[in-house]
Amino acid sequence: MRVFSFIIILSVLFACEKSSNGGTTACINLLENVNALDYPYDPYGINEIYYNNNRVHINVTYGGGCEEHDFLLIKEATINNNQSTTVSLNLSHDAHNDVCLALITEHLLCFDVSQAIENIPEEDLVLKLIHSDSVWTINEQ
Repeated sequence: MRVFSFIIILSVLFACEKSSNGGTTACINLLENVNALDYPYDPYGINEIYYNNNRVHINVTYGGGCEEHDFLLIKEATINNNQSTTVSLNLSHDAHNDVCLALITEHLLCFDVSQAIENIPEEDLVLKLIHSDSVWTINEQ
């Protein structure tokens, strides 16, 4: 019985370690009430964006490989009009001066946006991500 419990504990610890390193399981809360211009915007590309259960998942590509890169999702503005409420978001990328030449082609990020959209009916919500050269509508129906 003790061996079985030990195996279960090891499995849980391994799963937690894998999720913290991979960045695909734990979702980070987005930042609100901050100035987006106070955050770095090092270059990155967007491979895919999708919205599910109050979470925004963004698959990014960026250069580097020698330093840890930080991504933060920032709520820029909320705009109400007659038919919908648009929440504009920005994705900050801090490469920490990484000068290595590797191309990281698949890095999945997850952000919890539930606080930013808590009083907006799902059918009225439009989530947009403002990127350096494009605007992505995240939750298109």
